[in-house]
Amino acid sequence: MDGPDSKVVVHGVVSPDRSEAIFAQAALDSLYPDPAGRLRFRGLDPEARYHVAPVFTGPTPSGLAPPEWWGQPKAAGVHIERTSLRAAVQNGVSFPGAVFAGSSLEKVGVASPRIHPDQVVLYRLSKVA
Repeated sequence: MDGPDSKVVVHGVVSPDRSEAIFAQAALDSLYPDPAGRLRFRGLDPEARYHVAPVFTGPTPSGLAPPEWWGQPKAAGVHIERTSLRAAVQNGVSFPGAVFAGSSLEKVGVASPRIHPDQVVLYRLSKVA
């Protein structure tokens, strides 16, 4: 899949019924352009709406500057400052994400986070009613 920049690798898997998907965005080099690139997700149902949220299986990626659409981050159930994530990696962080039309996710995409090289962000996409 095309990433927002040649320094980004994006790949993913979409369920056969297109109700769920998981995508990975890996940074190969510095990703601090201004503005950040757009991340597009393919293979989704263009007529459906999807809840999209980043998923961290461990600490947050180093240098993380999350896009606004990720929402207000929490750690241990408490709201934390978005800017604190760029300064230091943190465990147990979650973001609420947002809902987008499948056609928008494929054609327009969403703002990409800024992260240091050799870091990965996973995204879970779930169809909503």
